[in-house]
Amino acid sequence: MKLEEKQNIEIYFWKNSVTESPESDSIDNLIGKMAGARVFLDCLRKFNSSFLGKKTILELGGARMGIVHC
Repeated sequence: MKLEEKQNIEIYFWKNSVTESPESDSIDNLIGKMAGARVFLDCLRKFNSSFLGKKTILELGGARMGIVHC
């Protein structure tokens, strides 16, 4: 299978999944996002002193989280 075909399958899934699409309010989706948010906040706390007093912070990669190394 070519890369473009794999990408199209992936895009279709994330757009149309009942439990994973951006518009999904499923409990599985919400729990997954909450678990990811906890990990993300733990990572942010390590940089708290760098953020203090800043007016602008650039977030890179705000999509669904996989393995996070902080």
